[in-house]
Amino acid sequence: MDRRMGVNQALMLLVLFLSSTYAFIAGIDGPFLYQEALEDGNTTLHCDTNAEIIDDEIMLLVWYKNDESIYSYDARSGTEWSSPTFNTSGRLAVDIRKRPISLSLSKLREDDQAVYHCRVEFLLSPTKYTGVNLIVIVQPSIPFFLDELGNKIENKVGPYFEGDTLALNCLVIGGRPPPQIRWFSGEVLVDATGNESDIPNVRENELYLPLARDTAENVSCKASNTQLSPPVAAFVNIELYLSADNVSINWIQGMENGGLTVGKTAIIQCIATGVYPSPDIAWWLNDKHLTHYSNQTYDKLTKRAISYLQLTPTVADDGATLACMATNLAVPQGRNSKADVITLNVTYVPIVEISVNGTSKFTVIENETLNLLCEVKANPPIDRIMWYFNGLKMENSGVVGYNVSLNMLVLHEIRRMYSGQYSCGAANAIGEAHAEPIDINVFYPPECKGNGLTLNEETLNCNVTAIPIPNKYVWPPQLQQCDLAYENVQFQIRCIPVDNATHYEVSVWRQSIGNASLTLDQKRVLGYGASQALAVNAAESLFIKGELGSLGREDEAGAAACNRYGCSTVLLLRPTERLLSAVVVPWWKFLLDKTVGISIGGVLLVIVFLTSTALVVCVAKRSCGKRPPPVIQVLRIDDITRDILNSSRDLKARSSCTLRSRSSDRLDGTEELDLTSWQHSPVLYDFEPPPDVTLTMHRESAV
Repeated sequence: MDRRMGVNQALMLLVLFLSSTYAFIAGIDGPFLYQEALEDGNTTLHCDTNAEIIDDEIMLLVWYKNDESIYSYDARSGTEWSSPTFNTSGRLAVDIRKRPISLSLSKLREDDQAVYHCRVEFLLSPTKYTGVNLIVIVQPSIPFFLDELGNKIENKVGPYFEGDTLALNCLVIGGRPPPQIRWFSGEVLVDATGNESDIPNVRENELYLPLARDTAENVSCKASNTQLSPPVAAFVNIELYLSADNVSINWIQGMENGGLTVGKTAIIQCIATGVYPSPDIAWWLNDKHLTHYSNQTYDKLTKRAISYLQLTPTVADDGATLACMATNLAVPQGRNSKADVITLNVTYVPIVEISVNGTSKFTVIENETLNLLCEVKANPPIDRIMWYFNGLKMENSGVVGYNVSLNMLVLHEIRRMYSGQYSCGAANAIGEAHAEPIDINVFYPPECKGNGLTLNEETLNCNVTAIPIPNKYVWPPQLQQCDLAYENVQFQIRCIPVDNATHYEVSVWRQSIGNASLTLDQKRVLGYGASQALAVNAAESLFIKGELGSLGREDEAGAAACNRYGCSTVLLLRPTERLLSAVVVPWWKFLLDKTVGISIGGVLLVIVFLTSTALVVCVAKRSCGKRPPPVIQVLRIDDITRDILNSSRDLKARSSCTLRSRSSDRLDGTEELDLTSWQHSPVLYDFEPPPDVTLTMHRESAV
């Protein structure tokens, strides 16, 4: 045993001698490991202390940094040694009691990066070597930001609008190995194209990011060169002005079964989300801007604005549109507003009105048909309509001959006893309402009371009953037979007299402006007498004549018989088209007038005289100038001119004619034509009057 110990000691001395002379070459003997650790961090280097021979003992353990021993343990003497470089700061520690024996380094520095190895000497087993390549990771600096102009950005950048592009550069200093710089929008990687900067020991990554609503509120730049720790990161907030991405109207109070109720206040909420900064929320009812609503609130974190509206609906609001519009005044117009629009469903008791034949006339004539319309406006729709007469339902009112169809009440051949108050009612799920009653008056013509006529002293009374009360009583009968004629250059009316008439009224009625009605143009009274109006002459004692003047196509002539009790209804006559056409004189008859013939002859004589005088003067001038004698030509008046001149004093023309239009079938008068002839050349004219026109020719005296 002593001999064996002596051999071992000799071998140990040899190993120590050789270890001080030769450096350990990693990878030649034993495993070679790679290990990373962070600067300022801790790491543990493991040494393989397992002997090949069971129960063998460790005699010596030595740790080297590169070629320099930094720690040793001698099991024989139980002594430990460590390099002053580590011992001074206490950064090196070895726990001999643990297996495997490991070397711990703390507060790592950049220069701690090296190849470490351990050598283990056993009593019996061969020497073991373990190599570790320690990489000390030096993290880069915290990223910082520069804008497009090279200005340093801190905390916030902007403001921007949707669609703008964010340009931002992220830079980091140092780092071993060189870090990778990546941009994140929220948790989404948007750029990882970092590279070296022109500045030494600086790396950068420039970001160009289109800004949209789904872009995060901020972007982060992360630099990483190891898996041992999270990336070094920095954040910058983006101030992005946004219009609301959603606007919604919600009912808080007042909505029942999908509808509002007239007069019942409702509370409505409008929420605008995704908007920054705080928007302006406005309420609109149809085209009316509602200004009375509660103040709106805004939450910057959630980018949500809320506004409340109190609305008391009316009947007019049924079917109206209610709109809530959120407008971000910080965003350019055209993309700064969003709205929600709903249609109001307002329920109410039926609104009922009654009308006659669709009008407001509350009168009907006896034996005619009365149509009453019950006009109803209701939401929800009505389920029944009721009709009333004098406060009683129609089936209990005693009225007969009526039909009810939906909202129409029809009374056939209405009687005067059915004058009274009519009304209707309607009901829906909300309630029942009745229309204001209307008074229906059944008109009927005058009827005699008793014998009709009563004599009170010298007054004769006409006793009648009628609705409405008569406003005119007529005693003489109306004229029955009247004719309208054209005589002596004006229209005249001729009528057969009435027995009890003492005088007559003749009138002319003309169309008003716009041809809307007839207006009285003139009125004359014809004749007075004890029994009847005076006749024009004895030959026509059976007729009453009245001169009217001129009548146009739309004018009318009237005649009425009168006595001391009043006048009859006016009988109106309008000239026929044939009568009006016959009144018009043809243009060529103008030439047959004596005055016109004399004028034409005189003009011809003046022309002949002036022509002859001019010829004589011209001949005289030529004679004075000793010109050759002119050829003399005698102008001879032709026979036609001579006849006109000789017969001008005997020129005759026809007189006016009588044209007549009648109210009866009676015809009167004869048709005759007697025209004078020319002295030399008789001229015949063909003229045939219309069938109902009488022409009477009168010979005028010579001028």
